[in-house]
Amino acid sequence: MQKIKVKRRETKFVSDPSRVINKFYYPGNEQRARNIIDRVLNLSEDTALNLLEQILSSFEHRHRNLQKVFKRNYQHVSVFIHDQSILSEARKLLIGSYFTHEYSVEAAGFFNPSMVTHPDQKNLRKG
Repeated sequence: MQKIKVKRRETKFVSDPSRVINKFYYPGNEQRARNIIDRVLNLSEDTALNLLEQILSSFEHRHRNLQKVFKRNYQHVSVFIHDQSILSEARKLLIGSYFTHEYSVEAAGFFNPSMVTHPDQKNLRKG
């Protein structure tokens, strides 16, 4: 096994919360999505409202129209809810928040392994 020498640099990468985006998050399959929704539906209305307030206070300053994003993401999974008419607006937003993923494009660029040259290029074709 080949050892790689690492030299520490003074340069530090500092995160910038203003440079993240939010995306729709789907947990892999319908059953997992339904499980998430069921957990939110089983919360008391007070708990749901409290959680939504905490989420908004933590993330609203980083994203424009965050409630609109939550509403849009709720719409993506609303097909899994039998009777939507009984849900409060806060609970719909909370469900949408559980299907929202914060994503840093810059971090993906830094940590994508395909962007790093492998130290041993001997057996590769030119180019």
